[in-house]
Amino acid sequence: MINCYSKNGWDPLETVLLGGFVEPDTLKVILDYSKFDPIRPWLMKIAQETEEDLDNIQYVLEQHGVQVIRPDWEIVREEQVRRWKSGDTEIAPISPRNDLFVYKDTVIARTDSLSGQPWKTFIDNDIIHLQDTQLAPVHLPCIFRCNDRLIIGNEISEYELARLKDILPDSEYIRTDVDGHVDARMATLREGLVVYAIKDIEQTLINETFPGWKHIFCKKYGFNADPRHYSEEPPEQIDETLRALTNNRWDIFGYNGDNPKEVASLIDDNFSNWTGKAYETHFDVNMLTINPNLSITVGTDKELVKQIEQEGHELIVVPLRHRWFFDQGLHCITCDLVRKHDNNN
Repeated sequence: MINCYSKNGWDPLETVLLGGFVEPDTLKVILDYSKFDPIRPWLMKIAQETEEDLDNIQYVLEQHGVQVIRPDWEIVREEQVRRWKSGDTEIAPISPRNDLFVYKDTVIARTDSLSGQPWKTFIDNDIIHLQDTQLAPVHLPCIFRCNDRLIIGNEISEYELARLKDILPDSEYIRTDVDGHVDARMATLREGLVVYAIKDIEQTLINETFPGWKHIFCKKYGFNADPRHYSEEPPEQIDETLRALTNNRWDIFGYNGDNPKEVASLIDDNFSNWTGKAYETHFDVNMLTINPNLSITVGTDKELVKQIEQEGHELIVVPLRHRWFFDQGLHCITCDLVRKHDNNN
């Protein structure tokens, strides 16, 4: 069992949750209908390649001394199939940060969701159930931790903010106009160094929120970020037809089928809970910091990587090929349970 404590995003990372998708054998059961024939190979591709990428991320983290906890598939597997048969297509536990919030030794968790089911078995802290807080489930990533300050995105209502202050009365609250999940708009790599998305956060807000800090801008987001991933030489051409059919909400990396309209329609009609709005996400900002000198990133924005490394902060580039399908970045698919801390703080 893990005794959770984490008050910011840059103290040395000791224990982290890492999400999962669907085991291929379980996905075969879910897709065992003839109407899914056109999408079966593509969803299987996503499942297999996502598991490969997650395994690699786990390896990188463990090589740097981080304990990595993955979903308990004994819990998830049966629940996925049961929910699917009852018509519930909720996404698998790919994004623990959507269902779990750790601030100092307080843990707020959505334990009624499929994503929240596997995590509660690992945590020793008393858990405040999200259902009892009256916070909306999607709003946990709209709360951004920065030591004794909590930066609040604009999707948190005044009523929700009041409830949060009841739960965490000793924090300073900074209300912002940041849309969506705050960790898709900014990242604190160490005390004094913040990366943020210039399109969504005004310079004055950053100056007021992080006075005296070094600020680095990320200009590329969604499909404007180079989709060719991790090398200087572009791999296979990425077809943009699915993007057009879904209004840039999602895409399948490497899709080259001859029936994109049917594929897009089947996924939107049956698996809309598995996709997001990738056009608005700054995946290069949505990174995970291992310690004040090191983070992992998808690293497609070469200029951003260069600026960060010039500040003495090392970046490890890892693949997350299907982030444009899930609309989930590295910070989303993890949740830091324990960061090294002074017991007096």
